[in-house]
Amino acid sequence: MISNPFIKKLIPTIFMSRFAIIICMLIIGNWFVFIPWKIEEIGLSKKNFGYILLLFGIGSIFSMQATNKLLIPKLGPHFLLPFGVIAFSIIIFLWVSTETAFTFALMALPVGLSFGVINPCAIVITVETEQATGQRLLPLHHACFSIGSLFGVLIGGFFASLSFSPLSLFFALMMLGILYGLTCLLFSNTQRQIRPVQKFRFGIPTGDMLFLGPVAAISMGTSAMLLGCVSMAAATYSQSLAAIVFGFAALGFCSSFFF
Repeated sequence: MISNPFIKKLIPTIFMSRFAIIICMLIIGNWFVFIPWKIEEIGLSKKNFGYILLLFGIGSIFSMQATNKLLIPKLGPHFLLPFGVIAFSIIIFLWVSTETAFTFALMALPVGLSFGVINPCAIVITVETEQATGQRLLPLHHACFSIGSLFGVLIGGFFASLSFSPLSLFFALMMLGILYGLTCLLFSNTQRQIRPVQKFRFGIPTGDMLFLGPVAAISMGTSAMLLGCVSMAAATYSQSLAAIVFGFAALGFCSSFFF
């Protein structure tokens, strides 16, 4: 039983960070199922789509660094996280709604920028809660990525098999993200920081970072390749089959974090 009132206040915030990751990956999972539909609708080649994903990645990396080093120390992760989820939900809906290849490419950068705000805030909340409670919480934080992806592709595959309107589905997902953000802003103390976050200066990475950075890049790159293969399989065979294959893969990733 938890008696420390400080720890009691921390418990809702850890669920706030977990649901933020799950909701965002739920949207991403649905998006990868419907990528072939969007590519065909706007007449985009697979090669050019790869360049557009590169823009998304650049925006995400820049946003993560700016969030860690500039935004979190000034505004706090509790305040940024709900706004990040709301912004991401709205912008990715606008991305899905684009009707030309030019506007689709133009929207890739802001989608990456909004997505890059979310994980740094969730990690800060999780690490600070770990320090306050003495519990290991990061493994479940990482597992939330796979949980969201798993349900995202299964939901996307189900609605794709029913020929459901993708715009209607992503509008519902946008409303889910907005509802989450507003709930956090109304019922959580988003202005309060767990503790002041130290500012970091830009500099040359340390030896550990030079080793662990490439390892993380390989891990995330493998996941990205898996997502790409699923989207191409959906274009070649069927979206439902691709969703099932990726669902089992995501379940495997999720299980690896629990055991």
